Amino acid sequence: MTGQPITTTVTAQVPPYITMDEIVTLRSNSNNIQERILNIISKQPGLRICDICKACCGSRNRIAHHVHQLKRQEKIRFIKDGKYIRLYNDGTGSRHAPLFSSKKQEQIYRTLNIVIGLSQDEISRKTGFNQQIVSYSLQKLLKRGIIEFYQEKYIKKYRLK
Repeated sequence: MTGQPITTTVTAQVPPYITMDEIVTLRSNSNNIQERILNIISKQPGLRICDICKACCGSRNRIAHHVHQLKRQEKIRFIKDGKYIRLYNDGTGSRHAPLFSSKKQEQIYRTLNIVIGLSQDEISRKTGFNQQIVSYSLQKLLKRGIIEFYQEKYIKKYRLK
């Protein structure tokens, strides 16, 4: 008995051939899901993938796949808000595209809109946020080109572009 290989046979069912009509149907279903996702995002910008899953009644993997397809096609964009990724229509011409990725950034922007040329410490006192939050938000706003800073003596002051 030793030395003889053990062989097992596996029988697999061969799937029937897919016709062209079925391929067209699958593609149209895919387009319908993507259209529904775009429609949901346009009505409620800032949703997460799990929110869209609840609205579409689809599995998370399926919805995530279509969301990533839409991102590759540049129809939507992701904005990280803390630990969450929020979905928005692409910013080109979209009235729902956010300028800010968090409420704190928006409040700092509004503060700088009222008073021009504030330091981090002054922004922190006016908004009630701690220094770390103000510093982080200012860096994000600087990176996106929404605000700029200038040096006044030895203090950095921030203003809108």
